[in-house]
This record gives sequence, structure tokens and C-alpha cells, in this order.
Amino acid sequence: MRGLIVLLLPFALCVPVNAQARPGAAVQIYPAGQTAVVQLNLPLESRYEAGFHAGYNRTRRRDWGVHDDERGGGPGLGLSLKRFVRPESEDWFYGLRIDLWSLAIDWYDTEPECSGAASECRLSGDSRILVFQPTVEAGYRIFARGLKVDLALSFGREINVQTRGLPVGEGIILLAGASVTF
Repeated sequence: MRGLIVLLLPFALCVPVNAQARPGAAVQIYPAGQTAVVQLNLPLESRYEAGFHAGYNRTRRRDWGVHDDERGGGPGLGLSLKRFVRPESEDWFYGLRIDLWSLAIDWYDTEPECSGAASECRLSGDSRILVFQPTVEAGYRIFARGLKVDLALSFGREINVQTRGLPVGEGIILLAGASVTF
């Protein structure tokens, strides 16, 4: 919990400095998991918006990774930049997003040639990974009751830049998400 407070401290320091900075929250789902973040969005010009976010990534990769089952999660933070087709209206946007996730992954494998009890045929372990996740996104913004609501699809790559333990899954990622800016 103390680590989360340290991650969120920049939000508290930035809000009084820039009255245009707006807090928000977002969720993304992907075939192997979900992310939930708090965010701070800053309009740069009439067509651009920058964002900083921090949150949690929960994953359950099943057998899509290196092992028979991989699951876990951990905290992360990131930056985003959006460009709107038309300024300050309900409209389409596109942009870039860069996330860095620190994940603890528990995994297991089943030995195919094992004739013992199920628990004797199971190999398990855990890996700690640092994931760099660059994505491109496209979406649509609507205004509802004074809130900015963004619906988006993102496409990118998960790259394990640091691994402690055995390697685990990485690769192409597709995410669907929604965010609200207050």
C-alpha cells in the first residue's frame, strides 16, 4: 500500500500546479486479463491530451504463455498522448500509450510422461517480470453529465524487459477499454 501512495504522490503535487489537469479512472480488458488505473489528463492544445496513469494489471494467461498455466499481477504506471480529429467535441481520437508493469507470475507445467499422482506430475514456480507495453489506440469520446467518457481499442506488444525466474509469455496484445475523466 505504501508503494501505491508513492506512485500516486505526483498526482497530488500536479493538480494545484495546473488547474486544467483532470483526474480520472480507466479499465482495460484483454483476452488474458484486466487493468484498472487512476489517471491525470492534461489538455495540451485544442486537439491534444497527455495523460499519466498508475494502477494494477491482473493476468490469467492459461496456456497461452510459455507454461501450461500462468497467472498473477502487479502494479504499473504509464504515459499516453491522444490526438482528437476535431477539437473539444464528441469525436474520434487516436494516440500512443506506454505502460510499464511489474508483475509476479505464478506458473505450473504438467510433465506429459509422468505416471504418478497429479501433484507429483506438476512442476511449479514463480517469475517476477518487468513488462514494457507500447500500444497504439483509437477511440471515441462522448460527454455525459459533465464527464468525458472515452471508449477505445488498443493494439501493441508486451515485452518482458527483465525476468527473475523462468521466462513467461509475452507478445502481441489487443485491449478494449473505457475511461472517465472528471
